[in-house]
Amino acid sequence: MPSKHFFVSYILSFCTLLSACAGLQPLEYREGDISAAARQANAALAQFLPTEFRPGLSSPANNKLRAAYTVQATAYGYRATLPAATASPTPAVCGDTLIISGGFQSHYVYGVDAESGALRWITWLSDLGPSTPVCADGVAVLNTESCTIFALQVDTGDMLWSHWLGDPQTSSPAIHAGRVFTSYPVAMRRKHPLATHAIAAFNLHSGKLIWQKLIDEDVLSSPVATRDGRLLIATFAGTFYSLSQTDGEILAARHARATSPPILVRGDVYFAARVDAPYQWSMRESMYRANAAGTQYSGEATPAPHLDRSVQADSLAGREAAERDQANGFPAEPGDHRRLAYRHLGVGNVSSLQAFHGSRPLYHRGLELTVRVAGDRVTAARPNAGETPAAWSVTLPGDSAKVGGSLAAPPALAGGYLFVNTYRDGVWQLRPEDGSLVKKFNADALPSRSQAIIDRGRIFVSGGANQLLAYDTGDPRLTGWQNLGGNPARTGENEFPYDLVGSR
Repeated sequence: MPSKHFFVSYILSFCTLLSACAGLQPLEYREGDISAAARQANAALAQFLPTEFRPGLSSPANNKLRAAYTVQATAYGYRATLPAATASPTPAVCGDTLIISGGFQSHYVYGVDAESGALRWITWLSDLGPSTPVCADGVAVLNTESCTIFALQVDTGDMLWSHWLGDPQTSSPAIHAGRVFTSYPVAMRRKHPLATHAIAAFNLHSGKLIWQKLIDEDVLSSPVATRDGRLLIATFAGTFYSLSQTDGEILAARHARATSPPILVRGDVYFAARVDAPYQWSMRESMYRANAAGTQYSGEATPAPHLDRSVQADSLAGREAAERDQANGFPAEPGDHRRLAYRHLGVGNVSSLQAFHGSRPLYHRGLELTVRVAGDRVTAARPNAGETPAAWSVTLPGDSAKVGGSLAAPPALAGGYLFVNTYRDGVWQLRPEDGSLVKKFNADALPSRSQAIIDRGRIFVSGGANQLLAYDTGDPRLTGWQNLGGNPARTGENEFPYDLVGSR
């Protein structure tokens, strides 16, 4: 018997076809510059945004919970077990401390010795669902699904500041130049399609609000803070925004059907985007380049079942997301406020949106390549190459339709090599020149959707329901990828010189 997800998908597809026949543009197919409209929405409605936020609560975990954390030395490094049966997102390294979020159904954040895995602290948070953390200058910052952003001291886990922002929060923060950038949902007195969420900047150490602007949906994965002072975001509605990090001025806004966070390559912005037409029954995705001249393709269009709601709803990931949402008090079916993300990206549960990174790319400066994971393959393309085939592509093991989403987390870059954490076969070390396999780190490998974190010769991934694996490669040149997106600003770059091929 067809599932209820099938009927929902069928109805949405039928409505899309009717819209196309009638000459209307379905929301997920919108394209075009909306900079002026975004500025106008802010001029009219930004005055209604909150400027004061109530704090959250935190406390050290009790001894019973601390005793339940275990770490075991292994031939490859160590394996730690967290005292919670819930999958953890990508961890982060700050100095010699590894920060691990307890995940969507947890109230806890963990700080452990990165070298040995020994527990340093566990902090209880008053809200459920801590996100992927970001670390800079001795401070770890994370959002929680149920409303609150927390800033913790890395060495002790003590709370520096926190703000209850809104429910739910489905992105993770970024840090650059002493500022924290994050997003949250807003309840406006006057409904406006370009004013459902806000992107805000806070002082890293005090939590003081610096600025905030209205945007059309929550931020996909995380903001990206570039070295030239721009804050780049893609939203779950597929809209690309460029803002000033200093005061939030909207520099550009465009309906672009984006499916990943942006990265900056030689002054131009690149992101993955849907390129299928309304009358097509299969999703397609490509890389896009955006600059002052507009947007254009940068790479061939490839099938994208990982964005197809009819495929994703009945996958393992789709079923697990529905169960997690119900456990946290959300309905299993995507609600109205998540319907656009469901149509555009194929995911609409709060837990799946919090875990969604899309085809998040990185940039290899030495080879001038953008590399991303999309569905069942790792793909490398050259910027400005137009609609030409990829420089190379590697097929990943597994059935993406059954598993759901992509078969690996976004790639990482360290020591001149690519590192791709696959769903079931551990971390693959690849040569960026041609995608050839160098080595697999797959001892004790468990199902995982965590990006590999790489620091001082160690590779860290979370896996299974509550596991953390640390692989000691013995090569200290493998370093510089301490946060999701590489660095606290989430730019998709490794700042260390070893990311240049000639340095190997």
